[in-house]
Amino acid sequence: MHNDVLMIPPAERNPDDARTALAAGIVAVVLVFPIGLVLGPLAVWSGVSALRRINEADPRGHGARLAVAGLVLGTIASCFAAAMLMAEVISFALTGALIPAA
Repeated sequence: MHNDVLMIPPAERNPDDARTALAAGIVAVVLVFPIGLVLGPLAVWSGVSALRRINEADPRGHGARLAVAGLVLGTIASCFAAAMLMAEVISFALTGALIPAA
């Protein structure tokens, strides 16, 4: 009986937001520019949202590692994408042309 009270349904252990954060973070890191500009913040937002839900639903934190991994990858991708965008803007402001792709 005591175990029934503490049981958490499998769907709540790894919420969809945690999986979304991890997937978006991985894709954002692999394809940093220009997709990282969109998927990086999405991974951060999904990771934070998943962490809040996990902390409220399960004190043991099942699924929190996925959310944290997505949050970290999303933050890294967002920083790299922002730095690359800033480099493009500075290049265009100084030379009148974008940084060549190859």
